[in-house]
Amino acid sequence: MNGTEGPDFYVPMSNKTGLVRSPFEYPQYYLAEPWKYSLVAAYMLFLIVTALPINSLTLYVTLQHKKLRTPLNYALLNLAVADLCMVLGGFTVTLHAALRGYFSLGVVGCYVEGFFATLGGEVALWSLVVLAIERYLVVCKPMINFRFGEKHAVCGLALTWIMALTCAAPPLLGWSRYIPEGMQCSCGIDYYTPKPEINNASFVVYMFVLHFVIPLGIIFFCYSRLLCTVRAAAQQQQESESTQRAEKEVTRMVVVMVISFLVCWVPYASVAWYIFANQGTQFGPVFMTAPAFFAKGAALYNPVIYILLNKQVTQCIIGLVPSGGKVQCIKTGRASGPADRTEVSSRPPFRSQAGRLSDGEGGGGVVEGASTPCFTPGKTAIAKANGGGGDSGLAATLVDVVLHQGDNLLELVLQLSASSRRVALQGVRHLDTSGARQKKKQTLRRRKVTPLP
Repeated sequence: MNGTEGPDFYVPMSNKTGLVRSPFEYPQYYLAEPWKYSLVAAYMLFLIVTALPINSLTLYVTLQHKKLRTPLNYALLNLAVADLCMVLGGFTVTLHAALRGYFSLGVVGCYVEGFFATLGGEVALWSLVVLAIERYLVVCKPMINFRFGEKHAVCGLALTWIMALTCAAPPLLGWSRYIPEGMQCSCGIDYYTPKPEINNASFVVYMFVLHFVIPLGIIFFCYSRLLCTVRAAAQQQQESESTQRAEKEVTRMVVVMVISFLVCWVPYASVAWYIFANQGTQFGPVFMTAPAFFAKGAALYNPVIYILLNKQVTQCIIGLVPSGGKVQCIKTGRASGPADRTEVSSRPPFRSQAGRLSDGEGGGGVVEGASTPCFTPGKTAIAKANGGGGDSGLAATLVDVVLHQGDNLLELVLQLSASSRRVALQGVRHLDTSGARQKKKQTLRRRKVTPLP
């Protein structure tokens, strides 16, 4: 064996020279120069000071603004909670160990850091899976009568935590174990030893298949089907230049989402599987440290990709600055493109099943009262999308298919590309009339007057 195994650790160096010491009692500078441990500490500090405010601000803004607390945003909130779990429970302990050069908190500290890092990472991973499934269900409509609601979102959140616990909890219960890895300043699952008394090999295979291969397959399937659906809708508007640009924007966004998942998990999973499948082979401490710490970076770039690129959230965050701390989402009424849309209405919604269309003279609006707020092209945008001199409304809707996940966005895209201008305007008049009726009913209700049937 080219490493040294102890009761609760495995150091990737042979003890023939007599240099190997317990990572819980002595600095491990014989594995790497002290400056490398300082570099690791600086990296962890960077993740803490960046990921902590981004994820905390996301939770704060969402709690302050009801419009953001929609079922399709639950997965994004769960992602922020998972990242905070990694930062507070895992990164702080790793920073302390890197500054000391060893795990001075002992075996208990190693298990605490390993559990929280694994739990947070797995919740984030399965949140991305649930987010992909939700987008697939909402956009591709595999079940015609299915309408995504709060119960489905809560079930999705429960699934993420259950699956995460099935990965993070077994080492605490005797199936596998947490040990220091790489440079011995962070803890993770034991991939290095067979350890038959704790069935370590079976747990590694179980975790690799259930918590890497299956999530990867689900994400690829959902986003590939979503791209096919969006492209099919865009092909019906081939003469529209802005629609084609919007379709390319959606494609780029999906590619970024998939690549971020691969960059986060493929290096770590590949190296871990290689070490497990070739136990006893020689490898340096940095060989496992680099991909492990790169995966920890998901606590920063996941919220950047999935949360800060969501204009609903960013507009409310920006609204914190001029309002002196009170959350006010920015509202625009122009239909000039994807960046200039009304994402969140500042007016309270009318709780009606049909919903109300807030529509300006020429811009888009928000369907209020539906289970999920979603952008709807205004009258002028619909007319332009159907040959009335422009197509920015349809282009904006096409981008929203992925970026903001409204309940009926795909239906709007297909309707705009297949129906005539007359049918579209009739639909708008119907929504306007429905909204007026709801407003009248609420006015009468406030006056305690029973409306005539």
